[in-house]
Amino acid sequence: MAEPFHGLHRSSQRNTSDVVEAFVKACEKRDVRPGLYYCSFDNHHLFGSVTVDHAGFPYDTVEQVHFIEKNGKAFTSSFYQDFQTNQVTELLTQYGPITEVWIDEPGVLESGYRTFLYEHIAGLQPEAVIVMNGSYGDTEKWDPWFTWHVVSDRD
Repeated sequence: MAEPFHGLHRSSQRNTSDVVEAFVKACEKRDVRPGLYYCSFDNHHLFGSVTVDHAGFPYDTVEQVHFIEKNGKAFTSSFYQDFQTNQVTELLTQYGPITEVWIDEPGVLESGYRTFLYEHIAGLQPEAVIVMNGSYGDTEKWDPWFTWHVVSDRD
């Protein structure tokens, strides 16, 4: 079971269920293809990273979030990236076919790691739809550089 900060094994009932396994089995039982969600905006496992919450800037608008991320005020460390890669690898190799992998808030990941992560996921689950979603507020001002694993002149 991936090692969450908030998990059943930390509950007062000391439940040791593998909730991902239970979810996948429930999907199989109902002939529903499972999808998994992973948020890259992790305030519990920082490993030297700085999330938007800790960057010291207000972020009520998409422009403010993009400013923080574009200017390197929010970032993930190589230690966090290793942690995320290990968790994603476990999730995508221990539970059979996964139909969708949703990576939320990828803007905090630098574009080289976004590209690596996308290709890693595609290699582990080649049939999966991979979604990298990261938008706040007014989506007309959304910049795909902060989401997809693209290389642009900003790199």
